[in-house]
Amino acid sequence: MAKKNKVPLVLAIIAGVLVIGALVYIFGFTSARDIFSRGKADRALLSGKLEVASEQEINDYFVFLPAEEVKTLLSESGGKYLFPQVEFLLASGESLTVKSEDVSVDNTQFKFLTISGLSSGAKIYSTGGGIVRGGVVPNGADSYAWMKEARAEEGNNETIFTIFPISDTEAISSLTFSAEIAENMYSPVEYGDQLASLLTDNVIPESWAPGGADIAVAIAGEDGVYTKLGLENILTKDGRIVMIQR
Repeated sequence: MAKKNKVPLVLAIIAGVLVIGALVYIFGFTSARDIFSRGKADRALLSGKLEVASEQEINDYFVFLPAEEVKTLLSESGGKYLFPQVEFLLASGESLTVKSEDVSVDNTQFKFLTISGLSSGAKIYSTGGGIVRGGVVPNGADSYAWMKEARAEEGNNETIFTIFPISDTEAISSLTFSAEIAENMYSPVEYGDQLASLLTDNVIPESWAPGGADIAVAIAGEDGVYTKLGLENILTKDGRIVMIQR
């Protein structure tokens, strides 16, 4: 009687041993809770584009923490930046989309983080804490507002530049800002303070955000060049983008 070929059996046993070894390694060095509760943001940020299909998925990509904890995480992060602080009020049928855009405006280079898919009424909060000033640029359907936040921390010379669309009426009345922000005059703000709201479904002019966006944010260091902020250096915790709890 011919002997059975035992090669498949041996291979199956070896494969089983390897699988068991991998599981022992994973669960030995990483808790099961960490494996199954980790967020989805890291891979999306590395891909160059983050897209969240609905408000129900927000918690898969973002974590909301107290301001003091956020400050500690930033100080220990080795150069990471806080994601622009906005209210995730999504427009009906729209996805929240975040991209990195390199733009030249009047021969000046900017690296923007653009946010699309927000609904009219979404709030914009302070990302840096410190002092802020801003203004409006009336230009019909392409009217927009701008804000500059200077950090309060000693030795931190970063400036956060934010632009967002406004309507003609807002451009005339400057009622966009919930706090009084005037050009050439800084006002004190805390982390997470509301600074403005999106009160129109218009988008930022193409010259600032090709393809349109609801908000665009750039960061400059001491050199004054607004190219510091990118998807690759956004602050995360356990696979989720860090936001300030409100």
